[in-house]
Amino acid sequence: MQTKLKTDNNRIIIVTDNEATRNDYNNILFSSKAVGNPEPLELAAFPDGHQPRGVTTFPEFSLDFAFDADQGVQKIEAATNEDRPYAVVFLDLQTQPEWNEVDTARQILNVDPQVQIVICSAFKGFTTERILENLGHAKNVVILHKPFEPTEVEMLAVSLTDNWRANDEHSRVTRCQSLSLSHASQMLDKTRQENSRLKNEKNELNLNRLELSNLLRKNWLVLNETEKCGLFALQSVIVARYPQLGKEIPRLQAIAQILAEQLSVQGPYKTEIEKKFLRDFFHSTPLCDVGKVGIPDSILNKKQNLTRNERTLLQQHTVIGFEILNTALKRFPSGRFSYMAADIARHHHERWDGRGYPDGLSSNFIPLPARIVAVAGAFVCLTPEGPGTYQTNLPKVKEIIRMGSETQFDPYIVDAFTSAFPGICEANQNLTTRRAV
Repeated sequence: MQTKLKTDNNRIIIVTDNEATRNDYNNILFSSKAVGNPEPLELAAFPDGHQPRGVTTFPEFSLDFAFDADQGVQKIEAATNEDRPYAVVFLDLQTQPEWNEVDTARQILNVDPQVQIVICSAFKGFTTERILENLGHAKNVVILHKPFEPTEVEMLAVSLTDNWRANDEHSRVTRCQSLSLSHASQMLDKTRQENSRLKNEKNELNLNRLELSNLLRKNWLVLNETEKCGLFALQSVIVARYPQLGKEIPRLQAIAQILAEQLSVQGPYKTEIEKKFLRDFFHSTPLCDVGKVGIPDSILNKKQNLTRNERTLLQQHTVIGFEILNTALKRFPSGRFSYMAADIARHHHERWDGRGYPDGLSSNFIPLPARIVAVAGAFVCLTPEGPGTYQTNLPKVKEIIRMGSETQFDPYIVDAFTSAFPGICEANQNLTTRRAV
């Protein structure tokens, strides 16, 4: 199921038993408003050269009304069931006992825990302890004491609808990430079960020292693979969503690794590319396009040329991929090659001359792993997949990449690509032939 990048919800329900009050809220919030040019007295409050910009558009709200608490709860429940929830509720029940508004707020939160509630009351006896006692929490509830200014209502409507949208977007992204990580969790459980089984076998069989040493090493290797399970699960998610990557990822991984190994013995990056770099790089490159899980199928599978808006949305896969991996790193900061994978996911479409995306980085400001993947990815994109058919294009592909030196690509990496070109062609042919067989 697709997760929206942004959810718009300006739906507000006013629960009040007073007709005049309903009219007041309607006049304050119903239609679009504009803040005009400031008065001279207002301009005097600003330093020279820092005057307000002019007319600012006030957002439109979709208003609904309920005439008592029961009707309000029913409408909120119906809207939630129809997946058209309200973002904000204004409770203004003038003929009810004061604490009934808090009871009504509790009923509403039981129906829709995400809705933002404003209790509008002239009653001054509300206390934090009493609110927490009735509601269990107060993060969704604001008390607005009467009398109040229309501006207070307007600002609450704007900020609380924004808060609802931020919470909703966070929930959607979290659900998407949970699906991606669930498989990794299952694999981790299986690894722990296997470790437990191996330990039991060790005690039961009373192995000699050599056998015991072999088992312990095997156990260590299984634990060392645990971190890789999570990133492999993410790779599996994107391949399942976009099968074409299942063909491209092995070629990209092999060619990028050959390039990195060449750079470890040639050029100015030899001191940076040691064994740990090569090991982490090998496991990171398959995740460069993991952000495509957040791109609509209509764009990923489109045969015709993309429109400008579609290209802009497709380019967001770099940011989405970075956020997926970065969120995992915040929870599991000991992950090693995950940091490199996040850099590659965000920056593998940057250009040496600064004209790439998403951040317009240039030269050495682009992380080295992303610069290597950029060259390897270009080779994969320029090389047809049919066995034997791509060979006639290899000199042209080599020349295209060479011409991109110092504009699209790091010149030192292009030099390494030229040096390693025979090995790259051989690896590409082997992978293509193996897949065809």
